[in-house]
Amino acid sequence: MPSFYPNRFNDRAPWHVTHHAGCVTHQAALEISIGKLAEIAADKDSIVAMVNWNQDADAFSLAVTAYIAQVAEGDPLAPMPTIPPAPPAPTIPGGAKPGIRARTLENAARFKTHVNYTQPIGQDLGIIATPPATGDPSIASLQALPFSQVRVSLNKAGYDVVAIDMKRAGGDWTQLIFATNTPWIDMTPPLVAGQPEQREYRCQGVLNNQRVGPVSAPAVVVTTP
Repeated sequence: MPSFYPNRFNDRAPWHVTHHAGCVTHQAALEISIGKLAEIAADKDSIVAMVNWNQDADAFSLAVTAYIAQVAEGDPLAPMPTIPPAPPAPTIPGGAKPGIRARTLENAARFKTHVNYTQPIGQDLGIIATPPATGDPSIASLQALPFSQVRVSLNKAGYDVVAIDMKRAGGDWTQLIFATNTPWIDMTPPLVAGQPEQREYRCQGVLNNQRVGPVSAPAVVVTTP
């Protein structure tokens, strides 16, 4: 696969958003037809919907596992937990078609042969491989999920691996994982079953299995039992 097109499925949503915006900007220069632009927009909307659905389905799967564990193996005196709600089906746009990756790569190859194509246009379209971003990783967002789980979204800043730490109740920082994917779901059980708790998360880049660079500013979330 060409190096400009993301291998990780979740990374394709922001790529398609950028690609579509570039196609809108350079529609006249590259002589992109109205129909082709609509097709690119439908591919973008489909990918974004499916990425969101995939992430919601992953979170639901973890919530189901936690629910089963609580019912089957939990405290007999605890209240019955609430069944986690299943995520809704994605809304796929009209005109959507399968084969998005193949179609996208075919479009990119065609754009690169156009007489008006330039490297800056290719960068706007996201069809030129760029070096990894430089900078320091950070916590992009935290989302409290059912059963005290937390979805941790990272700004990886070009790192393939990022260390995630967590602390709570005034305790010390504890390293949770060397994460390769974002978002990552923290399934750490609560200190007190059935009670919300405040957690702080931070992260740091990892190279050759060693933590490097500055530690990010902490981000705070209150869990949902």
